[in-house]
Amino acid sequence: MITKDKERDFHMEALTWKTSLQETEGLLEDIEKKIHRTNSIVADKTKERFALSIKHYLEKIKNLKQRVSIFENRLSFLNECDTSQCDLAFFEEADDISTLVKICTKNVKVLLSDSSYYST
Repeated sequence: MITKDKERDFHMEALTWKTSLQETEGLLEDIEKKIHRTNSIVADKTKERFALSIKHYLEKIKNLKQRVSIFENRLSFLNECDTSQCDLAFFEEADDISTLVKICTKNVKVLLSDSSYYST
């Protein structure tokens, strides 16, 4: 059975994920602004590639936010867990979400780094 402290920790972790995803959305907005400000030297294909990447990551963030929200809603059932298998499911879900948030954030930072070549 998971304790109240662990439930609180899960809520705090969910808050951290949401904050990280918001910051990542901000990075995507910065990339978009940077690419739109670039001069005509940057090929349209490059701009299109960045636009597609931004769209892809915004969709990924939207899905992750939805998953975090579902996870938070399920936390109310945490006290009803009476088996180690049930407890393990929450830990596995938390690990999975955490990993996906980190990967998404890292990939967007790489994209931001790539976009710095095109700043004017």
